[in-house]
Amino acid sequence: MLIIEKSEIINTVCICAKMYKENLENRNIMFIYKDEKTKFIEAKFLKSNFLHLTGIKPRNLKANEFYDKCIHNRILESEIRIQKRWKYENEAYGITNANEYK
Repeated sequence: MLIIEKSEIINTVCICAKMYKENLENRNIMFIYKDEKTKFIEAKFLKSNFLHLTGIKPRNLKANEFYDKCIHNRILESEIRIQKRWKYENEAYGITNANEYK
């Protein structure tokens, strides 16, 4: 397994924050699926929800502060802790390929 460097994770999360802002922030999206019958769930994508989607644990930053720092490429390596699941490329495939969507 290839270990991902913290700087690469930060770069990718900053790209994703900009994509989140452009495409999801303050929007409601209805997910429709079929179990035994058709069901749906609606999700609202708030600024404060972005951190949860990253799997990153900030040090002394609130969710909105983390998001704003990512948007402006100002997040520092010392301000975050990376969860174990982030350390391997194959386990973080979706978000590490965000560069393809710039």
